[in-house]
Amino acid sequence: MSKRPQSPDTAESEAVARFEAVVAEHEEGLLRYAARLLGDANAAQDVVQEAFSRLFRDRRGGKEPKGSAQAWLYRVTHNLAVDHIRHESRLRLLHSRHAEHRQSSVPATQQQETETRELTDLVWADLRRLKPREQQVVILRIDEGKSYKEISEITKLSESNVGFILHHALKKLAKSLKQKGVIR
Repeated sequence: MSKRPQSPDTAESEAVARFEAVVAEHEEGLLRYAARLLGDANAAQDVVQEAFSRLFRDRRGGKEPKGSAQAWLYRVTHNLAVDHIRHESRLRLLHSRHAEHRQSSVPATQQQETETRELTDLVWADLRRLKPREQQVVILRIDEGKSYKEISEITKLSESNVGFILHHALKKLAKSLKQKGVIR
């Protein structure tokens, strides 16, 4: 007994179900990653949505990503985030100046909370001064908890290169934070 061919509607609904499973599996991690790169949860949602849109369009066109879907999605999300940063750099500068002005007028009762927030902002600002590849590796390792192997798949770098980049990026961060008196 031969299997009946699927109707186009059935094939389409199965493809949508497979795509929804990929979204459910990877969306949360991609949103965290993009938010850390961008420092903006709303922009992260836009970037991740675009990455999934590209995956969907490619699959509809019969084109599957090379390697794992996870690695492809992280690469595309990273590239979209870098593009977003380039386009928004002027606006970010204006926002940071405004935020600095607002922080200087915070009442003393919020002093400790403000200091913690300032320290966190300082670390993230230093992280954003790193090269995009260094940012990517640090965030994937420290914030996302990805292994060197997973980072290697996502970035298309060798595991030893991932370790090298991570080591030097963390040294740069430490040096900058020492110069600012944040760490000893």
